[in-house]
Amino acid sequence: RQGHCCTVVAPVTIWDKLRFGHLGLRRENENVERSGAMVRVRRPRIVTASSFRFGRLNLVEVSDHTFARAVMRELAGLAADIDLIYAHFFYPSGRAAATCSRIFRLPFFVAHGDDDIDEWYLDKGAGHFKDVAGVVAVSQKNRRFCEGVFGLDAGKVAVFPNGIDRRLFFQRDRMVAR
Repeated sequence: RQGHCCTVVAPVTIWDKLRFGHLGLRRENENVERSGAMVRVRRPRIVTASSFRFGRLNLVEVSDHTFARAVMRELAGLAADIDLIYAHFFYPSGRAAATCSRIFRLPFFVAHGDDDIDEWYLDKGAGHFKDVAGVVAVSQKNRRFCEGVFGLDAGKVAVFPNGIDRRLFFQRDRMVAR
């Protein structure tokens, strides 16, 4: 919305058809008003499994694998147009971004907001993120988590708290607002 064109790759599980009755378009473009930018949205279909555990095996690995492969296939067709990779969460998108970053030799960034990272991922180790170019954390607590648990350098983690633009959102008379 700031005048930059971007591509969003958002894999969609085939099971969403049962839940919602449809899966949405595989590909669509959105022209952003006033900026002239375009947002390309890609929704590759993936098969996911539950996070059921059999001893050391967690079926979420199947889901994460199909997620990463779908992202990789989409990025392969766009590689010449890509400057960087951004993942909205550490898992599974950040892990997929780390893999794609190595393959396509592009910097990657991850956001750490209100996502709850399963202990199972943490037990597997945080080595996936050693080459991250930067992390956007929404709080000092999340920054400390990234530095302490993932061992990231303080210079790679920036805090941008969630918030609102008080010039646009402020208390006003309900009748006037309607």
